[in-house]
Amino acid sequence: MKNWWLQILFAAVVFGLFWPSVAIADASGGFIYPVGDGSKPSLWSASQVWDNLSQSANDIGYYDIQPFCTNSHAGLDLNSNDGADCGDPIWAVADGEVVDSTYYPDAGGWGNIVRIRHQVPGEGDVYSLYAHLSEIWVSYGQQVVRGQQIGKLGTTGNSTSCHLHFGMLTENTRGEGYPGSCSTSSLYEDPADFIDSHPIERFIYDYNAVTCANEPTHNASWYYSCSEKRIFQEGDDIWVLLRLENVMVDHRFKAKIYHNGTFQQEVVTDPSDVTDMVNGWQYAHFWPKVLNASAGQWRFDFYLITRDSDSDGVYIGSRSATVINGYSYSGSAMTCAGPISGSAATNWVYTCQNPKTVFERGETVYGFISIDNVFVNHRFRVETYLDGSYQWQWTTGWSDVGGQMWGHNYFWPTANDMAMGNWVFRFYIDVNDGTGFTFLDSVGFVRAAANVPYSYDGNIHTCKGPITGGAETGWVYTCANPTNYINAGESIYAFIRVDDITADHRWKIHAFKNYEFQWTWQTDWSDVGFWGWDRAYFQALLSNAEHGTWKFDIYIDTGDGFQFLDASEEVFVN
Repeated sequence: MKNWWLQILFAAVVFGLFWPSVAIADASGGFIYPVGDGSKPSLWSASQVWDNLSQSANDIGYYDIQPFCTNSHAGLDLNSNDGADCGDPIWAVADGEVVDSTYYPDAGGWGNIVRIRHQVPGEGDVYSLYAHLSEIWVSYGQQVVRGQQIGKLGTTGNSTSCHLHFGMLTENTRGEGYPGSCSTSSLYEDPADFIDSHPIERFIYDYNAVTCANEPTHNASWYYSCSEKRIFQEGDDIWVLLRLENVMVDHRFKAKIYHNGTFQQEVVTDPSDVTDMVNGWQYAHFWPKVLNASAGQWRFDFYLITRDSDSDGVYIGSRSATVINGYSYSGSAMTCAGPISGSAATNWVYTCQNPKTVFERGETVYGFISIDNVFVNHRFRVETYLDGSYQWQWTTGWSDVGGQMWGHNYFWPTANDMAMGNWVFRFYIDVNDGTGFTFLDSVGFVRAAANVPYSYDGNIHTCKGPITGGAETGWVYTCANPTNYINAGESIYAFIRVDDITADHRWKIHAFKNYEFQWTWQTDWSDVGFWGWDRAYFQALLSNAEHGTWKFDIYIDTGDGFQFLDASEEVFVN
């Protein structure tokens, strides 16, 4: 059973309705359909109806029962189920001026008719026609705005049942219902094509979705907000708040929720009816919630479903949240010669100065490790090993995060007057959950003689090969295709170089998988002669690699026994 579940909350608010004091006939704001919620009616089939958005007939959805030019019909005939739409409101499709508002018993049998002139910038005037109305609510010369009710749907004139005949014309004339030439006449526009090519902005989304530490609440203006949070602790509840503005269409919200890239749940809200066809809704809010979130990466993909969208709706945007298990660790373990620097001036970010892995007698060795996004009280421990043998350990006191989140915490043990040889710091953490100390990471270093007969610049790396070089390259060798990611069954090289080496030498490698020792291999002695060599290379091949995390420690012996030189980065075998 999953240890989380989803709860969906939804809030949307309608703000004050008003008619503008100065009517504007310019229709640059776009066009809507004259019935229902202003969205495009379904075509013919009753199976295409919106999923019973509510019990109101005009909200169930309209059908285009006789599309443009069908049977030479110069408009759209729009109605709902079984004539249940009688008396429904009829909306002005755009801002404009009423040029006709009366009853016509003839001229196509329009009955009660309204015609509105719309000024379309760059295109000129276009006229919308609404016929068979049961009531007319506007008068000649009146300025109207998009979404304003201009009458009620009816069956006056030459009509057998309640419906709206809706037309779009290029001239100031009533035209005819069945002119016989609607497809060739420049007088008649296809209303659906015209509206679809002059749409309104149906909502505004400014990428404001946020992840929240608490359930969103609203102010006196019904504007919802929350305490934003991006990093969560395992077991926390996560809210994600989405806000749309100037919403002009009935809708549902949908969220698809993923955990570490794997789909978990799809959630759809109940329908919301935007009843104000003039102003729409100032805000619509939606906040899905994940309870008792498990560790990992959570992603919320948001969609808006409308009557004229498909079932998936219109993609709006995404928001992600990271859930960690008390803290996160990014592989920061290292050694350095110091000092450790950091303060309020660096926002309490500390760094280990002069990083190195080979130390001479008298130098102080700093071990250094950091954890991030810390929610839990904790303490650190370091264990030290010399040539594989345990030496000593040290444990810090408890760090109390005080119920807050610390961005970082650091631990830097030091060692002085260390014996010559190959050392390892192993770091642990205890989060006071009853399980004790948990291994975090390890880092190796060498306490070498004061002067080594070579120089080394930290060039160790892993690669797929091939390794090429010879006399033609001046004895410079390179390993092609450097990487630390391979697939199981593939092979990878560990490759390293020392410069200006003046001593005979031999190499050794230790291989680890998932931090457990696997195997070792060493070379024979190389004789550099009297003058020494400019460069000496070592390569070791891991063939037919098994799945896991691999790491290679490289040693060199110049006559005083094998000394640790460097360790490769982790190699991930998928």
